[in-house]
Amino acid sequence: MIREPGAREDSGEDDDLDAHEAALADALSEELVADYLVANPDFFLKRPDVLACMMPPERWSDDAVADLQRYMVKSLREELNGLRDCTNDVIETSRANLVIQDRTHAAVVTMLEAADLAALIAFVNDHLGPHLGVDRAAIGIEIRPNGLFATGLRALPPGEIDRILGEGNIVALKRATRDETLLFGDHAAEIRSAALVRLSLAPVAPDGMLAFGATGEGAFHPQQGTELIRFLARIVSLCLKQQLTKQLSPA
Repeated sequence: MIREPGAREDSGEDDDLDAHEAALADALSEELVADYLVANPDFFLKRPDVLACMMPPERWSDDAVADLQRYMVKSLREELNGLRDCTNDVIETSRANLVIQDRTHAAVVTMLEAADLAALIAFVNDHLGPHLGVDRAAIGIEIRPNGLFATGLRALPPGEIDRILGEGNIVALKRATRDETLLFGDHAAEIRSAALVRLSLAPVAPDGMLAFGATGEGAFHPQQGTELIRFLARIVSLCLKQQLTKQLSPA
């Protein structure tokens, strides 16, 4: 007999397959499933996708018994949703960190390429803060008698930085503050929170301070990390020393 291409041979194969499936279904009884789940209590932790398909009853047959199963399913579902929310938070935080990193790199390049001291100070005062998502930025330097000074730098009396930061301290994050030293010039009255970090300018000049100010109270607080502001302070210190050295050098 000639068969068309692709036609199945009429044999006992289909019957054998159906019989095998039926035997497998009989063997996979509720008791076996229950025994497996008892022996593997972390199964739904490994396969939360299966748990999401479950439909537990509101109560056991005895209404006086609390439905522990439903409680466990609810808890696991909440845990799964929490993990999803946590994953989304991590992704969003990573994206935000990449944006901050890119902006920080761009700011560092701009400061390193500043043509002169005036250009460096102008960038910090006018652009560094907003560039990093902060309202204001400023540089203050303690001024000695007959000491070098430049337009745009905020003059601080000797000892003022130790008074603000604490003697020997490098950085201070102030949740609530008022700009009593007028570091932010005409915008001093707007500042409600600040991040302040010491600038080491020796031997070219006395210590200075890089200040970031926010108009909202609580924008900075002591629990925040200080790695970024410390890094920026090192870059600003380096650039200031280079520009001040050039200005002091004979033409």
